[in-house]
Amino acid sequence: MYISIRQHLFHIALAGASLFTASLGLFIATPAFATTTPQQNYHVMVMTHLCKISIQNADQFDATENGLSPLAALATDVLACPTTGLPNNTAATGSIAAPRTTYNFSIMTGAQTQTVQANGTFMPKKVCESNLNMDVNKDGLISSSTCLDISDYDVPVIPSSSDTQISVDQTMSPAGFHFGTLRFTPVALDGNNDSESLKFIDPKTGHMHLNMIADKDRMIMLHVYQFMNASTTGNGGTGTTTTDGGAGTTTRGLSSSAFSNAIRASVQAQIQSIRLHILNLLNANIQNLGSSMGSTSMNSTSSMNH
Repeated sequence: MYISIRQHLFHIALAGASLFTASLGLFIATPAFATTTPQQNYHVMVMTHLCKISIQNADQFDATENGLSPLAALATDVLACPTTGLPNNTAATGSIAAPRTTYNFSIMTGAQTQTVQANGTFMPKKVCESNLNMDVNKDGLISSSTCLDISDYDVPVIPSSSDTQISVDQTMSPAGFHFGTLRFTPVALDGNNDSESLKFIDPKTGHMHLNMIADKDRMIMLHVYQFMNASTTGNGGTGTTTTDGGAGTTTRGLSSSAFSNAIRASVQAQIQSIRLHILNLLNANIQNLGSSMGSTSMNSTSSMNH
């Protein structure tokens, strides 16, 4: 059962939550989600999502999950709010992901400060419809080629012996977005107790305090969902991007009207380019024809004179 409650006026998925099932081999096989032998260092893992324009607050986010099974809620969350990454880190090949963007988080323990940009290790991962046994994009098929990116950044930290509190701040938001809401990896997946580490969170900024000493596997995954700023324009649709499966390039998703406008503008530009090309060819041919006729006329005159 997926449970969402208000904690410090903020929506958080707590211990009883279950977006995943233990049978998802791809998730279980990845260290970011799986139960592992405790490490010397602790690990804060950050998975960042960019939500589409229709999701601008926690209530709207929760509404997309209403009435859905845990697995359907997971697919809905990630499809509506695909993961993003830093510009140099491409999404998992062949997966649905948000555009690459620049953002940052700081993780502070005592005198030590680590950041996603400077200290995070990018962990590219994806899950496909065939792994979930679900038609995620509602096209009537369960495909091994329709996949969602679930990449994250793993930041190692060492809590102070005198202060077990870890402070996490979103120090740079993705352009056009702001901190929105938070989810934890469901307990059903790997038996984690990540949600118990949260001691405080500011719903406006995302500033949070964690006590990771209580965390059983010394790893906590933060699923951070970013909401689009009201003033942001140019997205218009899902805001999702689909990798090309090869070079890793992406194409921003558009609404129907925005897509039509883009196609129309592109076609008009191509028509204009073709017109100019044809005119240039005609002008060149006319000039060549004129030169040729002039040359022929001169040759004929010369022959007659002889």
